[in-house]
Amino acid sequence: GEEEPIKIIELSIDGTTYQAEEGMTWYEWLYSSYNVDDYSYDGDYVTDLWETYIICNSDGSPVMVGDRIIAGAAYTMG
Repeated sequence: GEEEPIKIIELSIDGTTYQAEEGMTWYEWLYSSYNVDDYSYDGDYVTDLWETYIICNSDGSPVMVGDRIIAGAAYTMG
């Protein structure tokens, strides 16, 4: 069988648009070329480069490194 083409999705963090591959976890995204602003993690949560702000879902819950990225989601720094 043929391989399925990679589907690229978009997400935003505080209004800045980023890309990811559909089905990608945050951990995979952090170590990919899509992480153009050097986001990091503190063991459980996705943070900014200095680990001072945690990325949050729209309901304010923190994004965990094992969570899948949601296409079209608007994440915020909390």
